[in-house]
Amino acid sequence: MRIAANVMGPAVLIEARVLFAAIALLAISVYLKKKLEFTKHTRHFFIIGLFNTALPFLLFAYAAQTLNASTLSILNSTAAIWGR
Repeated sequence: MRIAANVMGPAVLIEARVLFAAIALLAISVYLKKKLEFTKHTRHFFIIGLFNTALPFLLFAYAAQTLNASTLSILNSTAAIWGR
């Protein structure tokens, strides 16, 4: 992430990560034959996606441009504590 944030830019990197996660979740839902009802709860999906995925990853990618790898690994490992 540290290398990719400098090369691609933080915003593009996070957009790619979120896109790959969405594709993976869609593939899993198709495999399990579960309907997501995205059109019924569109606003809720976007709000949760913004605050739980896109915004934290974007800020982490901006930090990756200046912090060293050891500090980033510590921050990444404590993400579950702060997300609670």
